[in-house]
Amino acid sequence: NALRGRRHPVIIVGHDAQRTGAGILLLALAKDIRDQGYDPLFLLVRAGPLLPEYQALGPTLILDEGWHLDGFRAAMNPSMPVIGSTCWSAPVLDALGHTSPEILLVHEMPAYIEQQGLADSVSRARQVAVAMPGMVEALAEVLPTPTPISVVQPGLITRRSSASERAHVQERLELSGTRSAPVFIGAGYADHRKGFDRFLHVSTLLHQRDPSAKFVWLGEASEQARGEANRALEAGLPLYTPGFQENPTAWYEQATVYLLTSRQDPGPTTVLDAARVGVPFVALDGDIGMRALGDLLDGVGTFTDSPAMLVENALRLTKSETPADRPRRAAHVEHLASRNNYAQ
Repeated sequence: NALRGRRHPVIIVGHDAQRTGAGILLLALAKDIRDQGYDPLFLLVRAGPLLPEYQALGPTLILDEGWHLDGFRAAMNPSMPVIGSTCWSAPVLDALGHTSPEILLVHEMPAYIEQQGLADSVSRARQVAVAMPGMVEALAEVLPTPTPISVVQPGLITRRSSASERAHVQERLELSGTRSAPVFIGAGYADHRKGFDRFLHVSTLLHQRDPSAKFVWLGEASEQARGEANRALEAGLPLYTPGFQENPTAWYEQATVYLLTSRQDPGPTTVLDAARVGVPFVALDGDIGMRALGDLLDGVGTFTDSPAMLVENALRLTKSETPADRPRRAAHVEHLASRNNYAQ
């Protein structure tokens, strides 16, 4: 029934409808596909808070609610394209056992795919696409069988902030019109892989050096991360955790420096979202997919393996930035904002 009456259906498989980077990216991709005249139909393993947005774009079946793939596969036309998003979609593609054109978009790092026991399923996808050039060889090394892997770098979603959004953020951060206090920001699902504990450690060091500094983490948080945040607040860290933000641009516009503390991260595109409004980043070394961009990061950010050096780099930026630096940095990464190639 879900396929009936759809002239140009595209099956889109996702893991869940959580407010995470992968879920938001999949929604943006589905909107682009719909705008090109196709009819998205979603197979999600689990639901989540973004479910109404998926349902607004097309029929959405939640496999954990008892939907079976046998009947769905029987109703599929052999020419019906199938797109899987994240390595967690690979088992669903495998179970569908279809012959339609297929691509699996892998956003996770190879070590994570191995740890989760998903390498076999990923290797059975007929075509895999990764977001960063350095991922091709790294992913091939962990797959048990040769699999075609290509690079399809997602463009950034264009967002603008309104005057009311900017005023709300300034009020929330208790910023004066002079903006004398530096604002350090991080973003993503706060957990161990995203290095939320490292973010808090570096923030504490920065606060010791500059008591006027403020610290922001955008995004949902694990239970452990919420406990860590509460302890940091009790210790006196001026930490702001507004949670998931549909449009984070106004927060980035108020930021002075982005603190990238991930241990393992296939992007993160949040760093480039911040850079699009001119915010530089300082990063601790880790398994970071964005490093594959190489020279594109010149003038945008720096990496170091020392929290103490990261603090020094961050403080230096708060003192050395000129009015010309932010627009120059924004122009440097703006070409990454095009989404046209991703959907096509």
